[in-house]
Amino acid sequence: TVYNYFGDKAALVEAVTQRVEARVLERIERAMWNLPTARARVAAVIYTMFETAAQFPEESVILERRIGAAGSHESLIGALILAELRNREFDRLAEAGARRAALTLILSAICSGMREVVCGRSCWGEAETLALVARCLAALGVDEEQASLEARVASSRLNWTYDVA
Repeated sequence: TVYNYFGDKAALVEAVTQRVEARVLERIERAMWNLPTARARVAAVIYTMFETAAQFPEESVILERRIGAAGSHESLIGALILAELRNREFDRLAEAGARRAALTLILSAICSGMREVVCGRSCWGEAETLALVARCLAALGVDEEQASLEARVASSRLNWTYDVA
């Protein structure tokens, strides 16, 4: 049985979660590759999560549980975002707790957005995704015009099409 490999149900769930998170992390790293700014890389993370939700809805449920759980800051995706937030482009986040608060904001936006993408009753599309990514960047202190530009740059690198039911 499967329990010959995994001690119990929790160990099995953790193994599946780690595998899904590793796959999405590979997608994120490809999307971030060669982007010139931390702002664009953060936008690429958000877009990749939404792309994953659209293409692999079952994985988005697993990912949402991982990044929405207590201690989500220690998830691989959270750690990647936090590393980008430490870039000097985000020096405004240097005060105590600001980076963790920004990470919480981004992870919350990702979870909410993924639910919208997966929900068949939703009319979530490219305009909503662009707006959400730009708003996240603006909340991090990025000028609104620059935030919109970075959102469009990240969007242009993905192969995701919006097939809204």
